[in-house]
Amino acid sequence: MTTEKAAASSNCIGAGTMQLNVSIAIRKRTQVDAFGPNVFSMNPSIVRSDAGYICCVRGVNYDREAIWYSSDWQATNRKEPIRSRNVIVLLDRDLHALSQYDLDVSQITSDPRGRSDVQDIRLMAHCGDVLAIGTAVERDFEWSGHRWTGGLGMRRMFVATLQGTRLENPVIIDSPCGAAWEKNWVPVSQGQELALIANIHTGAKLIGSPIIGFQLKDQAASYAWTGGWSGSSPFVQFEQNYIGVLHRKDGFPEIYTHMFCLLDHNLRPMLRSVPFSFENKYIEFCCGITLNEAGDGVIIAYGVNDKAAVVVELGTSDVLRMLTIEVVRPSDLLQVKGNSSIAYEDLLKCVEGHTNTTRRVLRELNDCLSRVRRGHLPAKRPFSLTFLRDRLKW
Repeated sequence: MTTEKAAASSNCIGAGTMQLNVSIAIRKRTQVDAFGPNVFSMNPSIVRSDAGYICCVRGVNYDREAIWYSSDWQATNRKEPIRSRNVIVLLDRDLHALSQYDLDVSQITSDPRGRSDVQDIRLMAHCGDVLAIGTAVERDFEWSGHRWTGGLGMRRMFVATLQGTRLENPVIIDSPCGAAWEKNWVPVSQGQELALIANIHTGAKLIGSPIIGFQLKDQAASYAWTGGWSGSSPFVQFEQNYIGVLHRKDGFPEIYTHMFCLLDHNLRPMLRSVPFSFENKYIEFCCGITLNEAGDGVIIAYGVNDKAAVVVELGTSDVLRMLTIEVVRPSDLLQVKGNSSIAYEDLLKCVEGHTNTTRRVLRELNDCLSRVRRGHLPAKRPFSLTFLRDRLKW
């Protein structure tokens, strides 16, 4: 694990191609390396504890960068299919690691609906407990030729309680609208009730608790996600409202974009930031948010390129200054676009050197760079990845 205090002049969210309406100085930054060789840390979440913070880190045995521009899943150990491990890392108030231990998720994987994997756990405080909200996967992989293949399978959301080294009493929730995949709901703790917003654009949610279960509060069709923004971190209480992070994916291959959002007491979006990137990487995913003990710092936990787990502290006042855009109706978020463009040279850097990147992709990108050098294409203007996909007929 590496920890650093980031100077305001040198480390700002949004610096680069995706600008924020305000630059935010990163007070502290930690990269959590929780696994050994051939297992990559990713998508951490975080909740405050008496001694500091509890951080859950997912580890994966695949190389996402090696598969992103091709159809192959490249497992780091080809003797086993794609799998996740989850560990708990205890951090002090300065984000230094104190200890870590494997998280026992057997109560989920022993259920047929979660037998294949447990992914992207979000930790959050609720009624004196620490809850874990994540994705239970029911999917089969088989070795075919030179790669692992598998059907899309089923993904369902679950809610469980963190008890020591175990997730206990999980509630695995079938899709309210009959979808095969459910991911990235927005959990919000409201007094004795836990709200799970399944569709931020319609406000469709479930209300309940891990003890009594969850009830649908809206028409089934309103739960169906048809694109746009979806959940990322939990939303945590700030005064009378709730603050958290949403995300969306655009382009081909996908580019991730985030946005801070403030919900009112009825869990309706009321303010938002402009869309941004944490580190100007193509795959970024924020699973965690909490306030520090003093309340003047926002702790954010996110993954980068499915290869790194990062925790940062931002100033609460800086985050609040980003929330400048009023949201009149939840459906207004559908009109907020993410980033689906990338520069030729950046894309080439991301794919070259990976053995299973198709030669056609490299040929196409090198041709684009040659045209830039001849003055036939602007060097700095981003281009649509849809253009590359259509040209290669992917």
